[in-house]
Amino acid sequence: MFIKRFHCFIFPKKEIVIDKVLLKRTIDYSWVTAMQQSCLYIGKVLVQAAVNRIDDFAFTPQQNIGHAMTTFLAQNRGAKKHERIKKGFWLGMKIETVYCSICLFACAKTWYNWNCSKLFVGVEYYACL
Repeated sequence: MFIKRFHCFIFPKKEIVIDKVLLKRTIDYSWVTAMQQSCLYIGKVLVQAAVNRIDDFAFTPQQNIGHAMTTFLAQNRGAKKHERIKKGFWLGMKIETVYCSICLFACAKTWYNWNCSKLFVGVEYYACL
């Protein structure tokens, strides 16, 4: 549908060719980046279970508090209730502070062996290492 509306995107088959010199130059410039990106995402797949646990425990609640604050503030801005915006912002910051304090306290309980990530990932994961 998009191609039919814009005729500049319709090419005759004889114009679609592979320029070997340009292809070689492109591969010469991009192979290192491609390898780096491949290694990065292969590594992410290998540690995905640990990352998911950390994300679920530490980051998801903070993101949801931020989403709730954003929605609340936007609705009150639209309704021109500026006093509620100030109160809502500071209340949201207090909630964030309490949550961060709980996370830091939980980490502090495991700092005796300098391995706070055991709290998030679990001891079973480290037994495999």
